[in-house]
Amino acid sequence: MTELPLPARRLSDSVVALRPWRTTDLPDNLMQYQDPLIQEFSWTHATPYTEEDARAYFMAQEQGRLRGEHGGLCPH
Repeated sequence: MTELPLPARRLSDSVVALRPWRTTDLPDNLMQYQDPLIQEFSWTHATPYTEEDARAYFMAQEQGRLRGEHGGLCPH
């Protein structure tokens, strides 16, 4: 498959913007996936969710985009 290019224009509306994950997103990502409700209903991976897990998730998102498999972006 071919790399999925990032949009040339910013993807946003008046509520949310989408962009690639950054290491500065780690604190928010860690916080949300440590929430018991998120773990119970929508996250099937490691519990507790660690910084290492978040970094691996970010890397997997970018690698998937580069392989053309998916375009996981960060809601910001």
